[in-house]
Amino acid sequence: MRPSPKRHTLAVLRLIIGLTQKEMADLCECSTATIQAIELGKLKMSLTFADNVTNKTNVQLDWLMRNNVNAPPVDGYGKPYTLELFEEWRALLFNPPRDFTDFMRRKIYTRACFDNALRQLASLFTHAYQHDRVEICNYKLNHQFDDLFLSGTIFDLKKVPQEEKDQWFESSFSPIETHTTAIVQQFYKDTETIFKTLSAGHKSPIKKTSAPVIPHQAHPTKTTTTSGRKKSSKSKA
Repeated sequence: MRPSPKRHTLAVLRLIIGLTQKEMADLCECSTATIQAIELGKLKMSLTFADNVTNKTNVQLDWLMRNNVNAPPVDGYGKPYTLELFEEWRALLFNPPRDFTDFMRRKIYTRACFDNALRQLASLFTHAYQHDRVEICNYKLNHQFDDLFLSGTIFDLKKVPQEEKDQWFESSFSPIETHTTAIVQQFYKDTETIFKTLSAGHKSPIKKTSAPVIPHQAHPTKTTTTSGRKKSSKSKA
């Protein structure tokens, strides 16, 4: 019996977007043999390769790496993955942001990815601590980080200021909660600065309006009727 072509999530993804193995290889900038080997389970898909596939297709990295062909594929936002979403993503890659809304959408997406990564890291180290596996967890995580930093697929490491590199391994003597909060706040500050730089010259479609001005009204004076009830009357000039 001929083996099912859906033996790997990479094959599931490829069939959804309607590409041959040769076309998938061209998209991922690798050989056709690499695609074939991964789909047949003869070659383990590395995180670097999966990250490249995610960037090219916007399929969720976690879904791709779990390699559960029975789990429905989702995109970076957690929505069901379809051919239409793939085509929209490719159009976005080949068409730079055109207006303020496009830049805003990218900033929101970046922050959402960061938030999701933080949640996963928190869960990962919580379970590692519970099962006394923190050392191996940290070792493997650092190995994956090294792949991302040194591969050059995300950014050119040589262009990163030395001061920033030093902060990656900086020890903090402040309370860990305070230090972690500062890192998150710095991320939001940096992304906001980048957003303003990228969107400079593009006007926001949302018009800024000042708060409505409430005209000053004279407070009525209170007088007492013969029945003892209070009624209001405007003060005389």
